[in-house]
Amino acid sequence: MGHAMDADENIRVTLLDVPEGNVRGFVSAYDMAEGDGTRLAHATLFIDGPPKITFTAPLESWKENLSRQWQIMELFAKTINELDSARNKRR
Repeated sequence: MGHAMDADENIRVTLLDVPEGNVRGFVSAYDMAEGDGTRLAHATLFIDGPPKITFTAPLESWKENLSRQWQIMELFAKTINELDSARNKRR
């Protein structure tokens, strides 16, 4: 099982207590401004390598949403970089 530690209401982090194979956790970015949230991106964190990132951004958006969504993606990148740096320090 893992434990969740949200970096922000838009960023969900799950680190596995016991890795599953070489997977040690996940990070997802959501735009929570619209109800239950629209997933923007997802990263799989590995024990032995860099994260694999997939983007699931909406195909359509309004210009009013762009600034907020870019801020969410910047926090997503910062969170992944911090977790990957921690992995590199343990090696």
